[in-house]
Amino acid sequence: MTNNLNKIIRKYIYSEGMAERTVPEVYSMVRQDSGEEFAHRLSDTIQAYRDREIGSKEFYEVVAKKINGISIFDLFKSRNKEQNIRNLAALADRVNSGKPFRILDVGCGTGLEAVFLAKNLGDNGMVTGIDNSPRMVEIAAERAKKYGLKNIEFSVDDIHNPKLSNKFNFVYSLNSITEGEEDYSDPFQGEAAYNYDLSCKLDTMSGLLEENGELVVGLTAHPPFNARPEDLKDIFETEKLIWLRLFKAQKLVDLDCSIIPHKGLNENYRGYLVISGKKKLINSPSFSPLS
Repeated sequence: MTNNLNKIIRKYIYSEGMAERTVPEVYSMVRQDSGEEFAHRLSDTIQAYRDREIGSKEFYEVVAKKINGISIFDLFKSRNKEQNIRNLAALADRVNSGKPFRILDVGCGTGLEAVFLAKNLGDNGMVTGIDNSPRMVEIAAERAKKYGLKNIEFSVDDIHNPKLSNKFNFVYSLNSITEGEEDYSDPFQGEAAYNYDLSCKLDTMSGLLEENGELVVGLTAHPPFNARPEDLKDIFETEKLIWLRLFKAQKLVDLDCSIIPHKGLNENYRGYLVISGKKKLINSPSFSPLS
């Protein structure tokens, strides 16, 4: 990331109210604005979503509420300011080649990344954002309107069966591919159902790519709560192998996968995983499957 890009991203992040906050600070803002009862409801909603007792639509309807003009979703997202900056830099670097880009953001949320890309691409690209939450899409559209952008569109859609007719040369999904309405809590079938669902989503996203198009997925890897720092390398290497295998199954090539370790809530260790691959036609001379 160049110094100039870093400055542009940081200016954008701060203009969108994404100053770094802690979780207690977010809850304090919620209490001051909406009272103790709503703060308890918010906490219960977050826990229910983590426990897969409710789906993503119900969860996002609650965190879409705005506090001082900023959605609760973005207030919580701002606690990882440096990760947000890295995400924007990684995306911007990939679409900075000068050629026209048709970009799809799967699970666009409030449109933070999609709007940034549209702002910087200008007439050299078109950005489409989809999300299954009407409230998230509404906030994303408001964010784009604020900048007067004409090269971006948002719609309520489901990645399992999207109503998209166009192909894209860049498709990405940050922190949303592992979310959904499904219940994976069954101790016997949960993991198989989860992996099958991921494969279906990747298959859909890969199918929306044109030849030589690139797919990027970013998500947080969650090691066991009691994992020791010295165990993280092996744990994260296993996580990377799983995702490389999923991408290989889509016949994507030029694979790249990295994990950035960091501490999450309650000081437990996490890692932010980014994996990418490009689509090549099987009958193309340049196609070379990995073993």
